[in-house]
Parts: sequence; structure tokens; C-alpha cells
Amino acid sequence: MKMDSILSAGLKEQNNVIKVKYKKTVLIKSYETEVFEAESEICIDKPITGIERIFIQNILEAQLEYGIFANLLSKGMITQHEFAQRKETLESEIEAIKEKADTLLGKGKIDEYLDTQV
Repeated sequence: MKMDSILSAGLKEQNNVIKVKYKKTVLIKSYETEVFEAESEICIDKPITGIERIFIQNILEAQLEYGIFANLLSKGMITQHEFAQRKETLESEIEAIKEKADTLLGKGKIDEYLDTQV
């Protein structure tokens, strides 16, 4: 089975619970670390395809990771350059998934999950 078929497949479930957890361990001093953790859960009350699930999961994960990196930046635990680099990586990862979703589902269909009017 080709990956495009797998990503386009839906499992016909009516309630999709997607849980995401992000954990970042930072070295404070030699042999001393601090753990930053965040988690989120969303329930989608309609059937979704694999690529939709991946897109939603990655949006949630990017939001959590961005929040932790912003926290680390404000505490001086990472540099502005490290923050900007990670932000750029997150954006390009999401963009790649969105492009794949546009290919599989049709241009703009995945945009329904990007409701910025909340």
C-alpha cells in the first residue's frame, strides 16, 4: 500500500481524540537539568483522514514547543538565535505537512483547522 493511500485513509471513527505531549530537558549546570513539559488534547467530532490527524497533531505540538521555547528565551536559557531557528523549523515542518494535505485532499481543505478567528 502506498503512503498516499495510507494518509488519505479514514478509519470512520466519529470521535477522534488527539493527545500531544512535548518535553524539553535543558542542562542548567554540569549534571543538573530542568525539564519543561506541556501537553494538550483535542477532540474532533467527525471522521478525519490520516493526513488531517497528522496536521492537527503537528499544529498542537508546534504550539506547545513554541510556548516552551518562548519560556526558555525569557529565562535566558536559550539565545534569540536558537529561538528563531527553532521557530523557522517548526514553520517549515507544518508547511510541508500542509502541502502534502493540499495534494491529497485538495487545495485549502486542511485550512479549516487553521481558524484564526477564535
